[in-house]
Amino acid sequence: MNRNTEFDNNSLLLNEFQNHSYLTRMTTNNSNISAENVFAKATPVSSATMFSIGVVGNIFAIIVIWRSSPSHKWKAFYRYVFLLAITDLLGILLTSPITLYTYVNNRQWIGGQPLCNFYGFQMAFSGVATVLIAGAMSVDRLMAVYFPYFYTKEIKNIPRRINYILVFICLFSILVGVSPIIGFGHNQVQFPGTWCFFEIHSEEIVDKAFCIMYASTILIVILIMAVCNTLVIAFLKNESLEWAYANGRKTSISSVKSSRKKNDLYIIIFLVAIFVVFSACWTPFMVYIYVRQSGVHWNGQTELIIIRIVSLNQIIDPWVYILLRKENLMKFQKFCISTKDRHCKCNNLNFIKAPCLHTSLESHSISQSGL
Repeated sequence: MNRNTEFDNNSLLLNEFQNHSYLTRMTTNNSNISAENVFAKATPVSSATMFSIGVVGNIFAIIVIWRSSPSHKWKAFYRYVFLLAITDLLGILLTSPITLYTYVNNRQWIGGQPLCNFYGFQMAFSGVATVLIAGAMSVDRLMAVYFPYFYTKEIKNIPRRINYILVFICLFSILVGVSPIIGFGHNQVQFPGTWCFFEIHSEEIVDKAFCIMYASTILIVILIMAVCNTLVIAFLKNESLEWAYANGRKTSISSVKSSRKKNDLYIIIFLVAIFVVFSACWTPFMVYIYVRQSGVHWNGQTELIIIRIVSLNQIIDPWVYILLRKENLMKFQKFCISTKDRHCKCNNLNFIKAPCLHTSLESHSISQSGL
């Protein structure tokens, strides 16, 4: 089938899916499942809900970061978070309306291959850009913690260095996104006909190579994030043990280090949360791509669930930042400390009252024995 004529008529969608291996596999493995039944299971409710929550969350995160700029002064961490929110927001705004309109249009894809290429580009671009930004944040924190002298010495050059890194991330993500358009792989309408992505079902060598390259890139960055975050946590733990044994003469120095340590701790909590969210959302899909290239087939409904899990990443990211902001973590820490103090005071009162009661009982028994 000529790829340039795949969208020539309105009935193409069903015919295209019938020619797809996954729909053929579904009808072959279970005679009770028809193409119509498969389509009927897909509804726009979850897509509309995810779209609304994602847009609100990312806009809110962007506003919060922008309004708090006088306090954070656009340090490296906040530059990364800001771009992460913008990338997620654009990824949602440029793809979800197309999906929702296709549902309204009875899942009949319009716009032909050009719109499919645009959708596939945006999906691939957002996926790679998001993971690279998160990875850059983890590496940046590792450098700040393990090489503070070098990091502080070059602090004036940090904005320019961050800009270079972000430009590289954008260019690399664009290259990955356009690869299927220029012939390294190709974009294809995916089940249930409401979205496009690079073809992961093809048996062609070029398509398989692109799939493996894409999945490997994301999994490698996830691994780098895991290593960086683990090393930072280990370093902070060792430092906290050293500070615990600091003597009184180092109180002023320790207080400065303690402040820096708390700031690092707030950031690492956010990074670990982002890592957990990203890994949970993207790893199943990347593993599925690997499994699919080995010849194992899953049904279209499972693929739809997996890709919706991927979409959750753009929705959860901003709420992770909103909930785990430094200010919110400090409030939570104060709440925990106050709760702990009240608990300790209650314990101390009980401890004090008990000896008093015991003493009064002893005095009473002595006086009785004296009589």
